[in-house]
Amino acid sequence: PVECSNGAIPVGGCLCGDAVETSGFCCDGVQQDAPCAGTSETLQVQGRFLLDTCGNRLVIRGLEQGLGYGMEVNGSLSGLLDQIIASGANAVRVLPNMDANQPYPTLEAIDDLLDEITAAGLVVYWSLSGSPTSDPVAFWTRSDVVELVQRHRKWLIADIMQETDIQDHATWRDTAIARIESIRAAGITVPF
Repeated sequence: PVECSNGAIPVGGCLCGDAVETSGFCCDGVQQDAPCAGTSETLQVQGRFLLDTCGNRLVIRGLEQGLGYGMEVNGSLSGLLDQIIASGANAVRVLPNMDANQPYPTLEAIDDLLDEITAAGLVVYWSLSGSPTSDPVAFWTRSDVVELVQRHRKWLIADIMQETDIQDHATWRDTAIARIESIRAAGITVPF
């Protein structure tokens, strides 16, 4: 097994000190349940770089997956996730179809999926699809959404601008700043 670096232990496990560990955090060769001292609870942005919770530069290698559009593998989102992991991706952009009736229209179902994705050690780039895109601030500042984001904050990036049709740079910037300020005021601290 590969030796753990300081930080979250990948689902497949690694050698932390004298033992192979499969959960928690390896901090200076000792497995523990809490993040290592000097680490962050969320991904961080430093200049033009995205950093993991240990402050290491993180290069995203992943793909986009719409949910609720029938793109599951053999009818299973778990099967799809297995294929994403097998591809060597370290991230997935999740686009839940919030207007669909099945399979992932509810926050509870999205929460279950985020549990599965983050347990696999993948970063989640959560974008909106469907009706919430007309007022993303209203969606991201809902107390149930803030609670869900907080639960998954270690591995989450929130997409608050989508593929906007704003063409003017100053208008886009002003809109992005206003959204960030509103969403931060609701308690969300993950990168956008």
